[in-house]
Amino acid sequence: TVYAKPVISGTLSGIAGGSTVSLSATGTAAANNPWTSSNTAIASVSATGVVTPVSVGTADITFTNSNGCSATATFTVSAAPSITSTTTDICAGGSINLTATPTGGTWSVPSSAVGSINASTGVFTGSSSGSVVVTYSKGGASATTTVTVNALPVYSTTAPTSVCVGDAITLSATPAGGVWSIFSGSSSSSLSGSTLTGSGAGTTVVRYTDGNGCVVDQSITVNGLPPVSAGVDQSICSGESVTLTASGASSLSWDNGIGATNPATVSPTSTTTYEVTGTDGNGCVNTDQVIVTVNDVPSISGATEVCADATITLSADITGGTWDSDDDGVATVSAGGVVTGVSSGTVDITYTMSTGCKDTYS
Repeated sequence: TVYAKPVISGTLSGIAGGSTVSLSATGTAAANNPWTSSNTAIASVSATGVVTPVSVGTADITFTNSNGCSATATFTVSAAPSITSTTTDICAGGSINLTATPTGGTWSVPSSAVGSINASTGVFTGSSSGSVVVTYSKGGASATTTVTVNALPVYSTTAPTSVCVGDAITLSATPAGGVWSIFSGSSSSSLSGSTLTGSGAGTTVVRYTDGNGCVVDQSITVNGLPPVSAGVDQSICSGESVTLTASGASSLSWDNGIGATNPATVSPTSTTTYEVTGTDGNGCVNTDQVIVTVNDVPSISGATEVCADATITLSADITGGTWDSDDDGVATVSAGGVVTGVSSGTVDITYTMSTGCKDTYS
């Protein structure tokens, strides 16, 4: 009599420390010890064919039927799940891809406001600061790790968000101890530590990175200076007045005791530089200057009478001017100030400097 050989069926693998695996075989089981394992330290088997994975390796599982015929199958026990990610800290709003072996398992976290995880890919997304235990499961075994979500730094509500060209502001964020950098718009400002100085009108985005690598960005507006103008330089003769008119800002103030008067009339006794300070709606300040040059007025001296066909010589206390008669029919005057009488009457002789300052002599 030839009896059929039994055939073992079922999953011939498991995870160390994981779920049991039920095997079956054809034919009627032997009365005593129908199922046996060649290495119970790796995998043990019950009388009903339930295999318990113990440790990594392989064991031969044998089934013997009531006719004494047997079949053997190799059962493989794989390592228990292990999380291999070396980085488990992230910033709120950020993500991290957790990894584990063997692949093909399932990720899970308890319901938590800290974050969530994709069950198949292992991508954890942080929601708010705190810590949560992440579990990776496969084959009835699991491994855990703790993911810490760090809060994002906060730009101080008291720190300014604008600066004028040429001025500096101090940046502030919490927690302390981080590093400031210019994220974009570097042409609009420069940065030294936490001090930002406006370089040109525009917008600068600064970034604060805390000790956990979490960042906060802040836009800083760099306001241009108002186009303050004190007007063009002017020239007057001694004893005269001149009007100064400034423009280019909502608030204007002159020095030299003039103050906010604009236009302002001044009568300097010597050449004077006047400076106007202008402030715009952003609080940005600019200045401009105007020079008022005060020129000396010449003084004529000499005789005031001359006979017709006779001459007198006039002189001026400043050289370099030109002489002129307002009526050559009464008297003429030479370039050297020599007056020649022509006919009876009165004539005005004028001596004029290149500055326009002059003196008139009758």
